[in-house]
Parts: sequence; C-alpha cells; structure tokens
Amino acid sequence: NQQGKVFTPEVLPVIDGLPVFSGKHHKQVLKLYTKVQSLLPDGQKPVRELHINHRNTVQVVLANHTTLVMRLADIDKQISSWKQLSSNVADDKVQMMKKVDLRYSNGAAVEWKEQLTLAATDKRGGHY
Repeated sequence: NQQGKVFTPEVLPVIDGLPVFSGKHHKQVLKLYTKVQSLLPDGQKPVRELHINHRNTVQVVLANHTTLVMRLADIDKQISSWKQLSSNVADDKVQMMKKVDLRYSNGAAVEWKEQLTLAATDKRGGHY
C-alpha cells in the first residue's frame, strides 16, 4: 500500500499499469524496484515486473516487455552493462529483444522475439 505495508486482499484485483513483484523479502523487492527505476534510461521505464528467486536471480520486465536477467549481488554493474548495450544497438533491435541475460562477465546472451528469430533463419548460417 502507500505506506509500504504488505497486505493480502481476499480477491486480487487486476489493475492495469501497476508493476508485479515477487520475492521472499518484500522490502528487498521494493528497494530494488526503486533502485532499478532510478538506473534505467527513461525510454525503458516503467518496470512492469520485478522478481527475485530463491537463488537471488533477478528478472526485470521493462516497459517494452524485454526481460533482463541479473544477479542480485551485481545489479549496478549489470544495469550499467545493459545501458551500454542498449545505447550501442539501434532502437528497433532493442525492441526486438525478448530476454537479455546479463550475468556473464564479458557480455550478454540475447533471446530475440519471434519475428527476428524467423528473419535470422533466412541468413546464411542461420545467424543474425
């Protein structure tokens, strides 16, 4: 709620525009949400979903439905890597990213949305 207290309604309402959270420690999730929102470029906000699993893997779903996968302990570094990656790639290509795994020390793994995957199979060798 607005006071930061967790509550469980009897019936879960569907409210468009509100982010979806999950994680064992709600204060940690809310704190991370605030941090991620402040670090992301304006065009990628608002965060639609933020999940922290039992292995401290964080999944953040951006406004364009791209999912970022990161380690909780390395959020600052991995958000910085995402900002660098997304600023060096054409905007239309960023929009085609379905999932970006930023947990690698020397880069990221990108899963493309279906349209780009289909186009990539037409290329020599099947690579884009």
